[in-house]
Amino acid sequence: MSSASGSILIPDSYTRAQPQSSLKQGIMMAVIAVLSCAVILPFMKLYYEVPASMVCFWRYFLTSVYCIPISLIIWKKKNSEIDYKEVYTLETMKELFLGGFCFALGFYFMVLSADYTLIMHTSAITNTGGILSVAISLIACTQIHRFEIYGTILVCIGVCGFLLDNTSAKMHGETNIILGDFIALFAMPCYLVSYINNAKACKKMPSLIVFHIFMVVQVISFVAYFLLFSKIPWQTLFSDDIKDGFFGWSKPEFIFYSLVIVTPICGIIGTGSGVMLLEYFPAHIVAGIYLLDPFATQVVSVIINLDGYPSLTTCIAAVFITIGLGLSIRGNQLQKLEALLEPSYEAKIALNSVELSEKSVHQNL
Repeated sequence: MSSASGSILIPDSYTRAQPQSSLKQGIMMAVIAVLSCAVILPFMKLYYEVPASMVCFWRYFLTSVYCIPISLIIWKKKNSEIDYKEVYTLETMKELFLGGFCFALGFYFMVLSADYTLIMHTSAITNTGGILSVAISLIACTQIHRFEIYGTILVCIGVCGFLLDNTSAKMHGETNIILGDFIALFAMPCYLVSYINNAKACKKMPSLIVFHIFMVVQVISFVAYFLLFSKIPWQTLFSDDIKDGFFGWSKPEFIFYSLVIVTPICGIIGTGSGVMLLEYFPAHIVAGIYLLDPFATQVVSVIINLDGYPSLTTCIAAVFITIGLGLSIRGNQLQKLEALLEPSYEAKIALNSVELSEKSVHQNL
């Protein structure tokens, strides 16, 4: 689900996986990312008294704390490989900020959407950024491998199958499917922009360090939101209040899920794997991979008795999306190979010059 030679939305240099990346490792990383993130929405239902924005803050705050020793180890090992002149630029700072801020905004819309609509709908709509990217590339007449087009069509059919689902559960709150689906639309471009900017940053520093920075940016974003726009007294914010406190996650009813499930599994492994996937696949294929999250989410919900079994339509939709992603990834790899085999512009000019010279020599003879 990617543009083979760039698009208006995604520059050419970020549309291909890095040459040294292994496709098999990327697929394994994708499976880990989807399964880990599938735990997020089902377990959000357990924070039944907490506003969505505060749940987001707890997750990002704890994840950023957990990442401190990991980032220090990675930085120590990779320090000599980092070009700090390239890192300490306004462009890189902008990429890191947009990567974190847009992801935080997208996650907030996703959780808010799930308060009104079905979890299946929320997960499907918020992860359609890859489809949007391919559509923009087609409108702009950008060259796209036919496998990627076929794959995108199959993925679209699968998403429609997810949206026909009426059996999955929803989070707490009133039911308003149309409103919830509409809110999810705002999360979709936020996630896509986040993936694009994280992909750019990952070319300049290790992906795990990028992940840690973008988590810290999200924490700062939510602190600023609460201090500037909420009417919660700062004494309450910096307390363990179960609804409005930054440390409410430490309450007995939440501490296990926060420290053992949501933070290490959903945060570090789930979201962290999503950032590391950018070393294997272009940004909009990564967005497309998370379209399998709705199916995985419902399976996890069944395991923890929060939802019913997936319907036949849902299972068929998951198969369509899986095949579609496979075709898209294959198309991206083929296009990358064709680009490597195709002579460069300079080589073509040199070849033309040689041919003209030979023609001139033959004419003189």
